[in-house]
Amino acid sequence: MTAAARRGDGVGVEYTHTALRGVRLDRDDPDRVHAIADVPILTPGDERSVVDALVRLRGELGNPEAPTRVGTFPPGASLQRVDVTGLTGPELNGRRAELEGAFGITSTMLIDDGPRRWLLTLLWDAAAIRSIEGLAERAGFVDVAVEPSPVAIGRVVTPATTWVRRDAADGEAFRLVLGAGVPIAAISADTVGRVHPDLALRGAPISSVLFDGHVEAGELAALVQRVADGVADEGVDGAEVVFGGR
Repeated sequence: MTAAARRGDGVGVEYTHTALRGVRLDRDDPDRVHAIADVPILTPGDERSVVDALVRLRGELGNPEAPTRVGTFPPGASLQRVDVTGLTGPELNGRRAELEGAFGITSTMLIDDGPRRWLLTLLWDAAAIRSIEGLAERAGFVDVAVEPSPVAIGRVVTPATTWVRRDAADGEAFRLVLGAGVPIAAISADTVGRVHPDLALRGAPISSVLFDGHVEAGELAALVQRVADGVADEGVDGAEVVFGGR
């Protein structure tokens, strides 16, 4: 293992259609955050412009050789967790097949949470997500993995946080319900009348049983809004967030 790829080093990138935001973590830095950069994409939707922006971002972060995670959550995306605790491999594959047949879910992530195991189901354009990984690798980033931004945010807020609104770019925002840092549900949201980038965090007791089982997108949006209405006036302290306001 080279010095540039030590355990504890890493790069995080927030990907939107108009801008890239990156942070480089260094285990030798007392605050771990070694560099922060924000680079616009001059021609949204053009691959060459995206690669150029990624190259500039990597340069501003010091041309790191550390593993890179890219977080994104495009318009129309949604995320839900499903309890798969105790399922065998074949049973888990069967559950995935059921979700694909019923809801068109083709992207999933497994998260272990103590004795519980959750399957995060993602409704988004999987091919477009894979293309982001390829563009980042073309720009020189290494060991690239693309993940939903709600998962990334769940790692950097305190366990007291139960609701998050992230306005990442014009037309790109999401609302997220959390339980002890594990995403319960997330839906994309409009950005009309809101500034960006911005981040709102709230903490209040929530009933996670509202989200038991997998539901269709319209019902999921209503459930997330129900939680948002209940926690809107509950502040939360101690979030370890790099980008955006509070």
